[in-house]
Amino acid sequence: MRNDMNVVAGGRGIRMRCAFGSMPGLGALLLGACTWCGAAAADDGSFTGGRLTFQPSGGGEGDAKPAARVVPEYASAESKWWTIGTGVAYDFDGSTDVPLRGAFSYFLGDGIELSAEVAGWYFAQKGDDAAGLSGSVIFRWHFVRRDPWTVYLDTGIGLMGATDDVPADGTSFNFMPQAGAGVTRRLNDDGLRLQAGLRWHHISNARITGDDDNPDRDAPMLYVGLIFPF
Repeated sequence: MRNDMNVVAGGRGIRMRCAFGSMPGLGALLLGACTWCGAAAADDGSFTGGRLTFQPSGGGEGDAKPAARVVPEYASAESKWWTIGTGVAYDFDGSTDVPLRGAFSYFLGDGIELSAEVAGWYFAQKGDDAAGLSGSVIFRWHFVRRDPWTVYLDTGIGLMGATDDVPADGTSFNFMPQAGAGVTRRLNDDGLRLQAGLRWHHISNARITGDDDNPDRDAPMLYVGLIFPF
């Protein structure tokens, strides 16, 4: 059985042919479907050439933008930061010490910083030059916090092991106390900061091998670094 149907909607006539076969129930169902599709086609033209098309609506989940990262205020309590940097110390007696350092910092309170620092060293000195590795704990007090600047005082202590004696007539294991001052400055809105400072740089073995085997080295050290939010 084959039935032809004309649908007129919106002043426009659409001829649709639906084959019902020999099943009257199915034929009635298909007849209703054809009528509905024809009306939809007449209204908005979305039914064309036997295909029903759908237009996606805007504002779906795929259009959602990821939330922007919230950057903590620098030197605020419980904030965490990374630092990478270098420096140079000269003792005015022919020895130059150069570190490449990295540090992780946690602010115990507003302006109160606890930093764990690891550094690789090159010691250009009288006698044989040496390379070394150190680990230090540093406390900083950022007593000025006026965006984009902070100003701080710091002090710390570290342990250092070297491939040769440092100083040249000393030992390869030494302590590295330090103290100094510095500044940081915000460079962009993503939390990147510049660090620069001056510290007292000291190397000695604290007489662990006797008074006669404890040469030391004291030098001013200039250092710079970049600070990133954790």
